[in-house]
Amino acid sequence: MDAARVDQRLPGFCGGIMFDIEDYKYDLPEELIAQEPAPEREESRLFFVDRKTDLFSDHRFLDLPGLLRAGDLLVVNDTRVVPARLYGRKETGGRVELLVLDHPEGGRAPASRRCLMKASKRARVGDRIDLEGGVSGAVEAVETDGIVRVLFSDPDGLDALMGEQGAMPLPPYIKRRPCDPRAELDRDRYQTVYAGRPGAVAAPTAGLHFSERLLERLSGAGVSIAGLTLHVGHGSFRPVRSRDIREHVLGEEAYRIEPETAAEVNRARAEGR
Repeated sequence: MDAARVDQRLPGFCGGIMFDIEDYKYDLPEELIAQEPAPEREESRLFFVDRKTDLFSDHRFLDLPGLLRAGDLLVVNDTRVVPARLYGRKETGGRVELLVLDHPEGGRAPASRRCLMKASKRARVGDRIDLEGGVSGAVEAVETDGIVRVLFSDPDGLDALMGEQGAMPLPPYIKRRPCDPRAELDRDRYQTVYAGRPGAVAAPTAGLHFSERLLERLSGAGVSIAGLTLHVGHGSFRPVRSRDIREHVLGEEAYRIEPETAAEVNRARAEGR
């Protein structure tokens, strides 16, 4: 018998309410944090919890068609992560890392954009930043939590630079150096296979484990699939500094739900699916 498939019972955890940040602390050895994805997306591990019985079991993502039922509705987030991490230099020669946060859809590219900025010295209004491809910018405002507003000389060139040379904004626990040879792999795997609308600065990570093959198997098993858009924002990178997590303020995120998706969700809920 496969011990990983034996159902176990959660000891009262599912119904618990945890507001104290200390309740979330646990030891995670650094050597257990994967720095590259599994060779196949659907080979990633899946933790299954039955909320009616508090039973749980370990699976692989490829087991999902057997865990869902015909008639179920799977809603996916079709946001696309922008490779928005760029490297440059100040006029003084100091190295700068920028993560561009603003990616408006349609229309003319704005020249002024919020960025997360990392440098050896604190940013000041007027600081000039030179990027590749002749694109430069000047800090026009310094906000909180490392955010600055930068006025770029060539906003269209900035978008082109991100598309061609930008690095993916990976979570801080995944370590990458500038010009890391794994950058091309990151561009492919830190993106869902159904990503469509650009605008996220972090991936909707649960969706990374779906492959085209798995989606076809789900459809074949009678599971319907609908899409919506939620552009994951930089709040994903912000540490929680308040003891009571209810005091932590999450940043706003842009979203879009098509009427067809809303109708599908409402219909599935009304039918108890």
